[in-house]
Amino acid sequence: MSAAAVASVMICSAGIGILGWWAWAFRPFNHHMWMVPLGLAMVGTPVVVLFSIAAASATFAVKF
Repeated sequence: MSAAAVASVMICSAGIGILGWWAWAFRPFNHHMWMVPLGLAMVGTPVVVLFSIAAASATFAVKF
């Protein structure tokens, strides 16, 4: 696994952790709402980046 893939998995895991922590500790009181968009950004951004890299490498692999 490349370093970028490992970093992406770690960032996604941190985002999932933030969302889980918020849901467990703060959701009943609707406190710390800033954690929701931060967690979603940390989960979604690496997925989009890795998809973009995979699509770009697949495009370059096709010879016309």
